[in-house]
Amino acid sequence: MEWLKLLLRVAGLALPAPYRQRWLEETLAVLHDVHGWRRWWYAVDTALKAPLLAREYQRGPLLPPRWLTAFAGAVLVATPCLTVG
Repeated sequence: MEWLKLLLRVAGLALPAPYRQRWLEETLAVLHDVHGWRRWWYAVDTALKAPLLAREYQRGPLLPPRWLTAFAGAVLVATPCLTVG
C-alpha cells in the first residue's frame, strides 16, 4: 500500500498546487476503502488520469453562451405548453 501512496503522490505533482492536497486526500480515502487487485487498478488508473485532470484545471470551466442557455430554457418551458395545446 505504501508503493501505491507514493505513486499517487508523484502523480499529484502534475496538478496545480491549489487542487493537489484535496485530490490526494480524496484519492487516498478511496484507496483505503478498495481492497485486493482493485486497489492496484484504481491507483494506476488514477495516476494515469492525473495529467488529464491537470489540463482540465488549467483550461477552466467551459460554459455555453448565454443565448444558448436562454434558448434551451425557452424550449423547456414551451414544450409542455405546446404538447398540452
